[in-house]
Amino acid sequence: MPNESNDQRKVILVALHTPVNTGYAIEPLERLFFETALELTAEPRDVLLSYADLSSGRPHWLDDYPNERFPDLDTDQIRVLEAPYRDESEAFHERFAGQLREAGVNCVIGFDLQVNLPVIRAMRKGGAKRIATYWGAPMSSLNSGLKLLLKRVEVALRRYQPDHYLFESYGMQDTAVRGRGIPKKRTGIVRLGVDPDRYTTRTTEGYLENEFNIPDERKTFFYAGHMEARKGVHVIVQALAHVVNELGRKDIHVLICGNKGNEAETFDKYYKGTRAVEYLTFGGYRSDIATILPNCYASIIASTGWDSFPRSSLEMAVSGLPLLVSNLPGLNETVDPGETGFLFETGNYKALAERMVQLADDPALRQRMSRAAVARVHASYTVSHQRENFRIAMQRIFQW
Repeated sequence: MPNESNDQRKVILVALHTPVNTGYAIEPLERLFFETALELTAEPRDVLLSYADLSSGRPHWLDDYPNERFPDLDTDQIRVLEAPYRDESEAFHERFAGQLREAGVNCVIGFDLQVNLPVIRAMRKGGAKRIATYWGAPMSSLNSGLKLLLKRVEVALRRYQPDHYLFESYGMQDTAVRGRGIPKKRTGIVRLGVDPDRYTTRTTEGYLENEFNIPDERKTFFYAGHMEARKGVHVIVQALAHVVNELGRKDIHVLICGNKGNEAETFDKYYKGTRAVEYLTFGGYRSDIATILPNCYASIIASTGWDSFPRSSLEMAVSGLPLLVSNLPGLNETVDPGETGFLFETGNYKALAERMVQLADDPALRQRMSRAAVARVHASYTVSHQRENFRIAMQRIFQW
């Protein structure tokens, strides 16, 4: 832990805009922010957490401490505050600023803090000298000309705002600089990371056939994630229908996981009543993704709306799957085109189908891409890389 004099002592608030115990993709970031704050402060009481809603109590993930990395951590020392990001009431601002002053907070690691959020005023009044915010989504659509100029002027004149913005990809950073008007020098990139020990390239004989009734001889292309329209699941289904119905292939299967309730029915119109119904499986929400992945042939992320640099792409790659991804800003950074996978035109299911067939017909190419995908993750995209890069970024931002 740092040994600092009182005027240099860091007291860090980790501020989340979600209710406590939201889970899903947010929890790994909560842990990253929290553990980075622990590394940069003198003792655990110098780290605070805040959430928009505490009706579910304290964060459940705190129960995992102490652990191997923090064997002496007493989580009872961690204070958890309630702070709705958009609450403009004077009563909230006075209360929250007072809590921060009492704790001596001088630094903030925030999630999705926008330029004009009311809560930032309370943070500044509470003593925050440095505020950094991490974004996992686009900040704005891209702008140009007079509109971009006005955005830049607004940012320059805004009294209360974060000092620095971190993004998962260059594409997302671009939405801040050429969209929201934030100076590039106040932005940075910290890539996501994956724990390589949780994933393997070893196959389990008969696993897909036993779990999903997918014949072993088929080459299975995999997607896991949300079913909302912008994720492009309809493009994957259309591509599979084209491969089976128009190209007459019988060796390619698609496995889609993550659907809940009747969400799969949304896509019936693209393949039901055709031969493709025998080659498409909706697997639902699964807890065995790490076992499923190495038994597949390749993976697909076909987003049509915005996307960033999804952690799922790293999980797929470290499991040895070449990636076929739509050419969207941020998402297109998840592959080295032609080396670890392919890009295809966003929304173009025939272009996706062409790449699926190309990989299916060239096992040697698939093997080369598989090895390169695994090597790429181990070289630059492990959770250790992410932790170190984030710590370095925070250490630099929290200097005065």
